[in-house]
Amino acid sequence: MNHENGLLQRQNGSGKTFVTYNGAQKKMGAIGGSQSRGMGWKQGLLVLSFVLSLVAIASMEYYAFYGIQYLEAQAKKIKRPYASSGESNADLERMKGVKEAMKHAWKGYETYAWGSDELLPKSKRGKSGVLGSMNGFSGFAASIVDAMSTLHLMGLEAEFAHARDWVAENMTFATGATQQVSFFETTIRLLGGLLSAHDLSGDVMFLEKANDLGSRLVNAFAGTRSGILLNEARLPNTEAVYSRNDVLLAEIGTNLVEFATLAARTGNETYRIRAEAGLRFLHAKYPDDPLLGTSVARNTGDVRDSMRSVGTRTDSYYEYLLKYWILGNKKDDHWRQRWEDSVDTALEELKVTSKNGLYTFTGTKRSKNSAPDSSVTHLGCFYPGSVALGVISGAVTGEKAEKYLDFAKSMMHACFQLYNATSTGLGADEIFINMQTEEISNLNRPYLQRPEVVESMFYLWRATHDRMYRDWGWSVVEALNQYCKQEAGYSGLVNANVIPPMSDDSQQSWFLAETLKYLYLLFSDDGALNLDEWVFNTEAHPVRARKVEESHWIDWDFVENATGKPGLTDGLKSSVVSLEQFFEQLSQPIEIE
Repeated sequence: MNHENGLLQRQNGSGKTFVTYNGAQKKMGAIGGSQSRGMGWKQGLLVLSFVLSLVAIASMEYYAFYGIQYLEAQAKKIKRPYASSGESNADLERMKGVKEAMKHAWKGYETYAWGSDELLPKSKRGKSGVLGSMNGFSGFAASIVDAMSTLHLMGLEAEFAHARDWVAENMTFATGATQQVSFFETTIRLLGGLLSAHDLSGDVMFLEKANDLGSRLVNAFAGTRSGILLNEARLPNTEAVYSRNDVLLAEIGTNLVEFATLAARTGNETYRIRAEAGLRFLHAKYPDDPLLGTSVARNTGDVRDSMRSVGTRTDSYYEYLLKYWILGNKKDDHWRQRWEDSVDTALEELKVTSKNGLYTFTGTKRSKNSAPDSSVTHLGCFYPGSVALGVISGAVTGEKAEKYLDFAKSMMHACFQLYNATSTGLGADEIFINMQTEEISNLNRPYLQRPEVVESMFYLWRATHDRMYRDWGWSVVEALNQYCKQEAGYSGLVNANVIPPMSDDSQQSWFLAETLKYLYLLFSDDGALNLDEWVFNTEAHPVRARKVEESHWIDWDFVENATGKPGLTDGLKSSVVSLEQFFEQLSQPIEIE
């Protein structure tokens, strides 16, 4: 694509903001009303940066001008998310079975790995370094933070209190030696887990920890005028780094839910604007390409490859387009439209159907003009659930919703074969389906306790109430107890297709955060975590969506603790140092107290 043709903004007669790139016009969210003509691409990017700054400054001025009284009137205490939706459709016996599995997994971690990142259930010891840190650095207890939202959901009060006390007394991000961690993993597990614990319990301590962590991570977004992040974060403090590194699409897009939630709870819109900026840039540059490649150049936003996939290396980017629209009370149609366009394109370009119609799913195109393959991956099996959520949420309606749901049900059937076709009944990490004979191969793969298949079962259950999905889920619980249960917890399997199986001696933190949570919700009443009011991040940590009556919801206890004065507008402003200087260039470092 020729950059010299420029990035322009203009408004049509209705006041809607559009972005044109290389002459193409595409509706984009309301990022400003500046009118520019005949700019070069560098000036266009400066305009984008300036417009983002106006949004941030205007938001701060809103608080200052209209006063704290309105905001305080809107702030509400957190409602417990477990109210019945009326006549309960919960399967209490199966819920109890999943809860017992969680208690067993947690007890093993408490006993043998407390404070470590994860449990080795067969060896009965802990391990560290799961956040991608150098030298196996520990101290963040990933399993504790990942498990808290599940413990709270299941009503395991004593276990949750034990986890809460550890976080309050031991969790610090002011590490003595500089440690490099994965921005992606740290954001979805730790930041997402802390925000979810806050939203579920109302305990301001969790928000204070989340804000401390977010302020140390946010400079990953700085360093280039594209606003695209660098996935290498450092603790205790991430510095703005200019680099030409390529970044995976999933890494770029999987922070909107967490940083926008942090912005909403603290009143500091810097977090949200920074998380949006790189994606706004990317969407403006590729307005007519809803399916992007897997790798993006950080400094220019150029897509580096022609692979097309909604699975590995791209998955949660597409997942968050829809969830971010729901999180924002379904107001900013930019994100919903981008998601819908991506699904339409995926169904047109990536969908494959076997000869006799038994299996339909999305494959991966290794190049733009190649045919999609017939591989079904566990990671890619989040997709039928995501499409079903689009129907549940009203992102699409009418005939298109029927089409989407039919596809989601078909792909769910294909994804269940990861489990149904193995000897243990547990999910191989990837299988191949012969499109002519419909035979399944490549079953000798590990079972890694991944959540995506049961996650999609949960969404399909909510969308259809077809008991088949609950029966499939229960077969997974039974297989877990038969083949993965150890004296000290649950492990994965080296090979899901061998009996007796060999343990991989690893209880993943996502098993506590996601797999067991989605299984529990699969059997729960629909009133448990209403999907219009709660949004799950990609680690299955639920945070509250911004409903109409809570569109300015801020945790005033946090503001009071941070400033010493309840509802002080200056406290909101003082949480950002040199706001105007910060927004002068997107590449400048971000300073948050």
